[in-house]
Amino acid sequence: ATEPIAREGSRSPLEWNDGAAAEDPDERGQDSFASADSAPQLGAARAHSARRTPARTPARTPVLSPVLSPVASDGGGAEASSAVRRARAAAKLNLSAIREHVEMQLREMEDAEAAVASTAERVREDREALAEERRAVCEQLAAERAAFESEVAWRWEERAREQARFEAERESMTRVAAQQRSVVLLDVGGVHYKTSRSTLTSMKGSMLEAMFSGRHDDMLATTKDGRVFIDRDGVCFGYILNFLRDPSARGAIESLSPVEQAAIQREAHYYGLDEALFPRPCRVAVFGGSDDKKSALNSTKVLDLASMTFISGPNMLMRRNMCAAAMMDGSHILVVGGYDGNETLNTTEVIVATSMFSSPGPEMGSSRSGCAAVSIDAHRLIVIGGFDGSLRLSTTEVLDLVSMKFAP
Repeated sequence: ATEPIAREGSRSPLEWNDGAAAEDPDERGQDSFASADSAPQLGAARAHSARRTPARTPARTPVLSPVLSPVASDGGGAEASSAVRRARAAAKLNLSAIREHVEMQLREMEDAEAAVASTAERVREDREALAEERRAVCEQLAAERAAFESEVAWRWEERAREQARFEAERESMTRVAAQQRSVVLLDVGGVHYKTSRSTLTSMKGSMLEAMFSGRHDDMLATTKDGRVFIDRDGVCFGYILNFLRDPSARGAIESLSPVEQAAIQREAHYYGLDEALFPRPCRVAVFGGSDDKKSALNSTKVLDLASMTFISGPNMLMRRNMCAAAMMDGSHILVVGGYDGNETLNTTEVIVATSMFSSPGPEMGSSRSGCAAVSIDAHRLIVIGGFDGSLRLSTTEVLDLVSMKFAP
């Protein structure tokens, strides 16, 4: 059979190009997949087709496309198509192997990423565990340090208390030694007494305090045996002397008959001790406070319990709101601390109960308002708690009524 001759301008398998053979896209694709064995077969097929085409000298040279041209009857085109199919199958296998290799690489990468992520998660958990352990250790160290510092502070406070107790004990022994060294022999109305100068001068403002203060020793009358002579009732003086030794011991006087008590009260009045031995329970003193405008006051009021009326007392040296007061002895009152409207005070005032005259007292170690004050014994007075302007206090201070100094 003879292949049809392609005519110019007609749609045929021949493609015309300007002086060159045109390449069919399918041919390029097939050649790209063809193996080395298929190349001679394709060339033979093209040569066979060229021999069967009539010789012509057109302006353009026709090129037979392996895909679009009819296959020669001698079987060359079938072999070429078979070679192309084999090449395509080999390419598909090659692509399938490449795809499997790439997929395997991707799976390996995914497994590696999962391993890295798992390792990162374990590292994060380890970090969190280490951070938690570090926090726990820091908290434990902080707690141990706080406990140690608290124990050290407590030991220092205990040492300070021991020191204060030692100082108080030493001062007591000093007073006792001073009393023993300053022995005074008395002859009161023929009754002999032996006491100390500090006992006789314990009540400030009394006649006995003035007599034995040391300022008037040259004026004291003495007997031949060196006793200071006082021409008063010697029996009643014994009760007065016992009161000076211990002001809280009034039971012996209260147990006496009214006549005997009146005799002792006359003698106490002579020595300036009647208010101390026989305090008037019919008066109550009110110190300071604040008015309706919240202003601190320096005034005092005295309540007469017999008539239940208030009378004005003396003005204090400072304005004092929320102050405290306590009896120092039978004739002196100590007013402690308070708030003057601007600041919390650490000052005190001493008020003479008989004359209601005020004078400055010793300063406390801490400023205190809203505190309490009470007499411990004949020689000591304690101030308790209060507010220092920023903190509520749990501390106390003890006033030595002999030295008039505060100590913790």
